[in-house]
Amino acid sequence: MDGVVDELLVDAASRLSGDERRAFLGIVCEKLCQGSPRKTEERFGWGRETVRKGLRVGQSVVLPETHCETRGKQRSEDRNPQLAIDIRLVVEPHTHPDPELKSERLMPIFRRPKFVSG
Repeated sequence: MDGVVDELLVDAASRLSGDERRAFLGIVCEKLCQGSPRKTEERFGWGRETVRKGLRVGQSVVLPETHCETRGKQRSEDRNPQLAIDIRLVVEPHTHPDPELKSERLMPIFRRPKFVSG
């Protein structure tokens, strides 16, 4: 019977993610493995560190926020607003639209003689 229950618990954990999954692993660890992440790892194959985090989540009343938006490298312009202003001052004089395609660089392409079949 334990084998079937273990399979069901592993399947249920695989369907969860994030804090919900860790909280579930923590509850299973407390109830079935005497609160030992090592025993939980041996029995279910879950990582000890993840189970340990789940135990901490289970002890707190409110689930911790993940703060996904604060991860990663912050843009240079956000860290230094003056840098964004300086970049615009350097680049904007050279970024004008040319709706009539009067650019010297593109003119030779349009002046090429068209192939005439004859």
